Amino acid sequence: MGALRFNGTQPELYLGQKKVRGITVDHWLTCIYIQSLNATVSVDWYFTAYNNWTTSLGLSQIPVMCYVSGNVWKGNNKRYIEHYYSFSEFQAGPPDPTKFQTPATIVCPGRISQRPLPKSHTFFTMPSEILMPSLKSIGRANEMFDYTHKLTYYTSEVIQGYQGEGVLDDFNRAISYAVGLVSGSCMTSNISLDTFDSKPGPNGRARIRNSSEFFYFDSGYEYEGIKSFRGVDCHTWINRQKDRDGKDMVFEWYFATQSSFQVDGATLIQMMPLGVYTTSGGRVSIYNIHAFKERLTDIWTFGQLLYRCYDYNHRAEYAFLVPGDYRTVVVGNVESLKYMIVLSVAVVTKISPVRITNLRLDYDENNHVIVAFTLLDKAPSMGNYGLPPEPSLNDAINLLNNRIDSGTFNIDGGAFGSVMTAKRYSVFNPSPSNSNQLPIPQELWPPWAL
Repeated sequence: MGALRFNGTQPELYLGQKKVRGITVDHWLTCIYIQSLNATVSVDWYFTAYNNWTTSLGLSQIPVMCYVSGNVWKGNNKRYIEHYYSFSEFQAGPPDPTKFQTPATIVCPGRISQRPLPKSHTFFTMPSEILMPSLKSIGRANEMFDYTHKLTYYTSEVIQGYQGEGVLDDFNRAISYAVGLVSGSCMTSNISLDTFDSKPGPNGRARIRNSSEFFYFDSGYEYEGIKSFRGVDCHTWINRQKDRDGKDMVFEWYFATQSSFQVDGATLIQMMPLGVYTTSGGRVSIYNIHAFKERLTDIWTFGQLLYRCYDYNHRAEYAFLVPGDYRTVVVGNVESLKYMIVLSVAVVTKISPVRITNLRLDYDENNHVIVAFTLLDKAPSMGNYGLPPEPSLNDAINLLNNRIDSGTFNIDGGAFGSVMTAKRYSVFNPSPSNSNQLPIPQELWPPWAL
């Protein structure tokens, strides 16, 4: 009872039983000094009478009222105070800690942060629902972020309907592709210099935000404590910063506590982001993040999106052989091997990995591994921006031919850890594809459009 300044170090005098608000109570009197106020006061405490009054909590006694009177001194001047405290809903046990937290979007400058921000993710997929109460609007977005390969992918919709467009930003070439997932249309442009995924970079071109910048974690945040968000206990951090127009903008992030986790295949994701409140110009937006996944997107699937941006004169089918038993090399290692093939081809040809698509693995009559894929032409020129020239389609093919024919084109075996070398003089042209479109991989469709 120390918080109530009762039954502590100060003595109390029992004065018998009385009636307060029609309740039979035990009455105690004590005298205390309050150092912070420089006040000496008498305190009358009234508790439900012991073994004489039944409380709704089933406790023998609970506080009913407290009466405080006395003098507060400021120098030689004193001021008389008289306070009545009536308790109507006393609850036993520790209080709900969220009751002591600041309301959503309220920043308290100078607060000492008791917990660092969570570790930023280098790659992830993040479907979200966007609520804007003042506009009575609901939107949805699906974002993919791959800092390793300098790629982002974004689809969005407003509640009126999905517009059927996916936007791929390839920061390797400072170019943005807006592709109609339904219509097959393709438009290219420079990546904007300061958006959700970009910041101004060298030579006037945009650079990809790092993961901290993507979540706007690159400025000081204050830890607020544990709050409930969508019924889940979350660690919360808050920050006030300037938006692109110089206006104050508040970010309040919610990350699930370690006691909550998400099962993603065989991976348990802890401290996953569940949502963020933002305010700008008095307008509140609420982002509900669903099915957050920390995993690399299959980079060859982006090429399937861009396939429709090139006609058959600006793409080529390509294939070669890798010695080794298909069942030993490929089975159980397909995704890892595809990933290493794309990286190996991109390094040798000096092209962006999104130009390598429609990747297939098969085997011939000798059980050698057949590696086949479609190679796309270089990206449309959108300005120099200090980037080295990108090899044309024919140049990329020649670079790869020379490495394979010389017996020096190596592929890391991925999960199996072995290095494989392409068979010399094994390049051949597989069955050509004259279709203007490949099926859009399911992972590039937003969840709500499936």
